[in-house]
Amino acid sequence: TAMISGGVDISSKFALNGQQFTTASPFTLKQGDQLTIVIGGTLSATLAPASYVDNTANLVWSTIDGVAQNLSPHIGDDTDSEREYTGKDSADFSTPDFSKKIVATSLKDTGDAEHDPNNPDLSIGEIVTYRLTVTLPNGTSTPVVISDQLPDRLEAVDIKVISVGSDISGAAYIPGDIVPVSDPARPIIDFGTLTIADDNIVNEDANRIVIEVRAVVVNDTLNVPGAMPVNQDGDLKTNTGAVQLGNSTRLEDTANADIVEPGALIEKTFYNILGGQADHADALNILTVELVVTNPGNAHLYDIVVADTLDPTFFDISQVVGPSGFLPNGFVYAQNGNIISYTQGELKPGESATLTFTVLVSQAVAPNQTLTNTATVSGDSLPGGHAGNDDDQFDRIYTDKGSDDLFVPNIG
Repeated sequence: TAMISGGVDISSKFALNGQQFTTASPFTLKQGDQLTIVIGGTLSATLAPASYVDNTANLVWSTIDGVAQNLSPHIGDDTDSEREYTGKDSADFSTPDFSKKIVATSLKDTGDAEHDPNNPDLSIGEIVTYRLTVTLPNGTSTPVVISDQLPDRLEAVDIKVISVGSDISGAAYIPGDIVPVSDPARPIIDFGTLTIADDNIVNEDANRIVIEVRAVVVNDTLNVPGAMPVNQDGDLKTNTGAVQLGNSTRLEDTANADIVEPGALIEKTFYNILGGQADHADALNILTVELVVTNPGNAHLYDIVVADTLDPTFFDISQVVGPSGFLPNGFVYAQNGNIISYTQGELKPGESATLTFTVLVSQAVAPNQTLTNTATVSGDSLPGGHAGNDDDQFDRIYTDKGSDDLFVPNIG
């Protein structure tokens, strides 16, 4: 439409052909007249998100009615018989944009090197922080709903509003708000209908909303015979976030992470006083017990507990001698009756620790018998003090056991 102040419609003076808006026939504006032209259009479906579009309008007019015939070459002097004027102005606008990325994980020991180096690694029970960013165009008013479709067996912990741009009004939440999660698999935050200032200034920060969603990798073993647990080493977790603008515009983006897991192995061996591997023993023999604990996985193994229960009919429990000095990997030695333990250990991926103590074969040991002595190891996917530690819903436990045999021959 083209309306002169006072309600005079001169739309017929113009032509619109495709993307070109032109004057079909010249017209006259009287002193004090104001012409308002409104052109409606639809953005191309091929226009990429976060595009900036510059639109320029040109104006040409002269001081004499009709087609100029004798324009003076002496612009600015008193001999001008006619003067032509030109003017132009432009306006920028942007299309909405949406992005999603991982900005933090809760364990300092997980990196991104175990599987795809482009993806952060996540251990069982670890908390990952996703940042979702929406950039809105100037001069619009639209409902804004942000959602995050988490991958299988990642569950939302909370939603936090990080920022709401200064050009945005009408938001239901402000920076610092923690939004309750009603659906842990698909957290949603509805900002209501937002109005973005039409200031003709391209300022992304002023037009931007940023939220963060924290999600935890759940320890899901399914408890189904023969079924494999969800969230196993090497699983790719693809997370899809989206923003819905009214009924028409939906933008999506994804972020990937890889699951990593530790493991626990233990090997037990008896050695005689000469350092050779012992397969038999006699009364009052001194034996060294060696326990080699290994993490064969590709994530840290935390809170490791090694336990070796000694048979009091075979060994003299009062004569157990533990290690002296510094122990590897943070282990702490203890004896409680016939139970020897090493606790508080931690192993990096592929790392091993060797733990030893000595024991005396009892003088009253019965001959002609074989003793099978077993040690156990357990470790966690989460360190002590981390959210979810010692909670079966989040902390996965890895166990193993190792045995060695000793034969007591007949005496005499």
